[in-house]
Amino acid sequence: METLFEHTLQRQAAEQAKRDAEQIKKIEALEGKIDELTALMKSNALSSNTTNNSNNKTMNINNNNTTTINITPWGRSFYIPASMLEAVFAESETLQRYCHIGDKARTDPEEAMPYVQEALMDVIRRLHQDPQERNVYLNPKRSDQVLVYDETAWELRPLMEATRSLLDRAARGITTLVNKEWQKLSPAVAESAPWLPIMYDERREEHIVRARPSMAAHLENIAPGRALPAPAARPADQLRGPKKEEKPPAAEEQKKAGPAPFTLYDAAALLRAAGLKAGEGWADSAKRLQAGSKGQEAGRIMSKLWEAMEEGLLSEAERMTVRELVTEYDAATMKRK
Repeated sequence: METLFEHTLQRQAAEQAKRDAEQIKKIEALEGKIDELTALMKSNALSSNTTNNSNNKTMNINNNNTTTINITPWGRSFYIPASMLEAVFAESETLQRYCHIGDKARTDPEEAMPYVQEALMDVIRRLHQDPQERNVYLNPKRSDQVLVYDETAWELRPLMEATRSLLDRAARGITTLVNKEWQKLSPAVAESAPWLPIMYDERREEHIVRARPSMAAHLENIAPGRALPAPAARPADQLRGPKKEEKPPAAEEQKKAGPAPFTLYDAAALLRAAGLKAGEGWADSAKRLQAGSKGQEAGRIMSKLWEAMEEGLLSEAERMTVRELVTEYDAATMKRK
């Protein structure tokens, strides 16, 4: 019996030693990844030095001039001013529709989903216009990883975890603003904005999964050495719709400017806004889709609708509609050739 007991102890000790060795390897591998990613960031013209203030990180971005930036530590609450939220609504046709779709649709988690996605992602993009808020970067070698500045050092985190944190804080920021400064908001925004964080909480995990591609693209855009273009300012009274005397830009100017950005989320929202159903004719469907797509080509609309379907953004009925649309579009394209 004593021999068996000693043998058991020896085997347990050996297994523990093996687990310890594996854990050490994992730690060393993680440290190696952090060093590698930090080196990549430095090679992209970004170098960092720790200041005496433990709550900040000083980063020197070397172009022609040296600029010192105090990076906000990861996880801090977002401050969203009323002017920013007004601009988010004023500069988005999608959110302008949200102001006028009625309480029933506005408070339906499925119906509200594309509007909530649009608002939260736009808030995050605007917050990252400030270089001090750029405390998260996409790993250039791993699209499922990010590097965040966590109080005293840069650390690797999963992209999904970073997406969850950013969306959560954007939603909380809107709630804080509405609770404290609602009187600074225009009537349309004051009526619609409070529902955004509520609808986000209703389908939180689904929002996080759906936002992953957009978040990855956004974080790639704010990589060191890249500068985000400031959003064009538009008057808040556009929330009430264009004035009758306003005329659209000349065709030449629109052609010169090119079509507006168009994502799979835009495509899903467009499909719902157009109210397309399976069995409709291609010609009529194409006209209605292009009319609301800000000048996108039919091929790009079809491509983004297909991506939205593959990403699980559409209902079963909507997927059936998209399959028919893409099939008929391909057939029409082949005839022209």
